[in-house]
Amino acid sequence: MAITIFAILGLMSALMLNNMIRQHGILDERGERLIGLQRAMTIMQRDVSQIWGRSVRDEYGENLLPSFTSGDDRPIEFTRIGWRNPLSHQRSELQRVAYEHRDTTLYRYYWNVLDRAIDSEPLEQIMLEDVLSVDFEPLDGNGDVWSPGSAAGSPDPLVQLAALSVRFEMEGYGEITRLWELPEELDRVRTSGGSAGSQQEPGEESRQQSGTPSPAPTPGSRATPINAEPVVGDRAR
Repeated sequence: MAITIFAILGLMSALMLNNMIRQHGILDERGERLIGLQRAMTIMQRDVSQIWGRSVRDEYGENLLPSFTSGDDRPIEFTRIGWRNPLSHQRSELQRVAYEHRDTTLYRYYWNVLDRAIDSEPLEQIMLEDVLSVDFEPLDGNGDVWSPGSAAGSPDPLVQLAALSVRFEMEGYGEITRLWELPEELDRVRTSGGSAGSQQEPGEESRQQSGTPSPAPTPGSRATPINAEPVVGDRAR
């Protein structure tokens, strides 16, 4: 009888230990996914909040891409300020960024140069996995879906691009919505295009006054990630 009781107690202890280990693994996995989600949201918010009015030329030097575009080859593509340069490479502090959802993964792309050459390939970062769908929706000052055609040349600030709404559907989290206001600096070039490089880069005015030449971007230089560590991994696409 005593042996039977000890056997039952031993079995129960083993089951409880196995259950605790399994629950700990589940919590670790969910914690890592939550950290990845928060990191992706932080990077996206940083990108959007630093959009800068600088249009760029495409690979053939013919078409002028506005400082913010939506609904073309990639859902959104824009120029942002604040590309850190801790190693003091000879390149711009502006960065061209794009986002794309493919299969169940959200990707971030960036270019080493603004005005591209034929061999200018974007570098790819994996932002989020297990993403079922992503919807990028530019909004005007009225909160309606932004229309580039209506906004072009219009003096009404309420029809201009004002915010970006992003809706994610993720496994285990359901639908996640974020709304980010775009910087006022974008008022200068509300996707009007202009000429590439016509807008001064940050610090350009002070460099001109001091006589210091502007740094030229180096096409072959390796891009430095926005944050101190890579998102997941960068590779040329």
